[in-house]
Amino acid sequence: MALTWVTRPGSNVPDDPELLKSIDSKQKEFSTIDSMSDEECCRVCGATGDLSLEHTPAKAAFNKTSFLALSMRHPLEAFVQWQGRKVQGGSKDKTLCKTCNNNTGSWYNAEYVKFARKCAFHAKPENAGKSITLSLKAYPNRLIKQALTNICSVSQPGLCKRHRTLKELIQQKEMVASISPLKVGVFINVNNVGRSSGVTVFVDNNRKIARLIAEFSFWPLGWILTFDDISYPGILDVSEWTNIDNGEKRQLTLEMPCQWVAGPYPGDFRSPEQLAPGGSKSVK
Repeated sequence: MALTWVTRPGSNVPDDPELLKSIDSKQKEFSTIDSMSDEECCRVCGATGDLSLEHTPAKAAFNKTSFLALSMRHPLEAFVQWQGRKVQGGSKDKTLCKTCNNNTGSWYNAEYVKFARKCAFHAKPENAGKSITLSLKAYPNRLIKQALTNICSVSQPGLCKRHRTLKELIQQKEMVASISPLKVGVFINVNNVGRSSGVTVFVDNNRKIARLIAEFSFWPLGWILTFDDISYPGILDVSEWTNIDNGEKRQLTLEMPCQWVAGPYPGDFRSPEQLAPGGSKSVK
């Protein structure tokens, strides 16, 4: 089960009636997604059976080396507890069936790898908080479908069951369709880490909002999926790419925000200095 409650560290439990009402609404939607989840099924098509152990993202997208994986436990307690394990040979798991993995890999992955390599040059700490102009020729539909595949792969299996358009877009190579009220955005991840949350009820007590979000970040890219027709701040909204034909190659000029992925919380772009004890609590 994914993290189901996030507040900015140092915040108290909200007492605003409207915010509490919003939290309750988002929690119900989260519970619906979670209730539709079966850990033994493919995160895209829902088929049960043998799942394929595969890299997410692909090995060619800088996902080859060993790393230390940390997972959060008991996020509501005063002290966050962590579980750590060393992972050899890149981030990988059994979340997709062989058919979905092979199809998405052959249809979409080349565009994702090319985009990751283009962004890698700029994915360094000194660019945090800046926007980088990228110019490239790409197939936007293929790129966003691979990004959505990655998000779904690390999220609850109920995500594609609840939002069938995601499933249909990923499974049908030529399909074009709006994902509204869902939105997806991208940013350059400036530090060499990854962060994934699954679908999460995000409560920002400072801004008095509650939202459902899902983040999948793995250097040099980060992606955030939202569910309320509102783009997430600090990222580039590319939701319209699902409406572009699969075979249409475009010259893209993108203003790519560069953000820290330093803390454990999804959508938190604070720097290591801001996260340190006594550091600033402001969020870009």
